[in-house]
Amino acid sequence: MSYLILGNDYLSLYGFDINNSKERFFTIGNENKKKKFSFKNPNLDRISNSKEVSAVKNTDPLKLSFIKEDLSESKISDKLSIEQKLQLVDILYKNKLAFANTDNPLGAIKDHQVHIKLTTDRPYPQLLRSPLYPASPKTREALEEHIDELVRLNVLRKVGHNEVVEITTPVI
Repeated sequence: MSYLILGNDYLSLYGFDINNSKERFFTIGNENKKKKFSFKNPNLDRISNSKEVSAVKNTDPLKLSFIKEDLSESKISDKLSIEQKLQLVDILYKNKLAFANTDNPLGAIKDHQVHIKLTTDRPYPQLLRSPLYPASPKTREALEEHIDELVRLNVLRKVGHNEVVEITTPVI
């Protein structure tokens, strides 16, 4: 673990002013053009209960990106210790492909079979075997986008013209 420690003399030499108040922050610049920055990192609050200044350390940038983007709306219980929170984040990061995200909205668990019980049994009712009918251009465009996304996610697959399929969609 690498740390960067700067003293107050060094910081004030370059225009940094550290104020210890309820929320720790620093300012840069002179009285005419002062900018205020907080030491508080919203992503670190999910991992640590500490309100102290966080030490700078070498961390996997992909893991930081995962915490910032994928866990941004997650709430980790305050009842967990800091070590438990770090372990949980490590487990979530190692298994991140199992969870839905913007690139893969369904999540993906490999090498695990899931049995889905259909609500209807064979022979399937006529509603599931409807003939094709035309759709408006706007509806057709939205439908094609959705179907392309489902094909990309391997939920649907293209079927050959001579392949027998028991369940079809009426609009395509």
